[in-house]
Amino acid sequence: RVSTDFNADFPSVTAPSDGTPLAAVGSTLGTAGTTTRWRIASISLSGSQTLTILGNVTLILTAGSGATALSVTGSASIIIPSGSSLTVYAEGDVKIAGNGLGNDNTQPSTCVFWGTSTSAGSQNIQIAGNGSLKTLVYAPNGSVTLNGNGDMMGSIVALDITLTGNAA
Repeated sequence: RVSTDFNADFPSVTAPSDGTPLAAVGSTLGTAGTTTRWRIASISLSGSQTLTILGNVTLILTAGSGATALSVTGSASIIIPSGSSLTVYAEGDVKIAGNGLGNDNTQPSTCVFWGTSTSAGSQNIQIAGNGSLKTLVYAPNGSVTLNGNGDMMGSIVALDITLTGNAA
């Protein structure tokens, strides 16, 4: 049975206004066993760079609509060890490729991406190449694309979702 009359209203999310400002991100963010909240315009990881998340980290990326808020390319990766968690708020675009995001926790809820764009279709979230994502994505005004060999375990709420190539 096919129904074509589904309609839902998913409310926009507002990023928190607090957080400790960061000028740059090193190889680790947070402290094991603690809760921290950080604010930075954007993060770009490339080559063989890694960012390890320790503790319960909230990351507020302030890059606006049309700008890149998070970029992980090449052999770069974000690593979330077991017992740690990451929550990201972003209005700008997110691209996870290369080695992507390694979430060692069994629950996707330990890595949450909140798309905070309020304008329909103005945010792009892309999982490409060998990107692997074990997460929840809530971007009611964003476009989410899984292409290449991208894998996802969790859930996506978005304005539109595109699956191409070997995406699973």
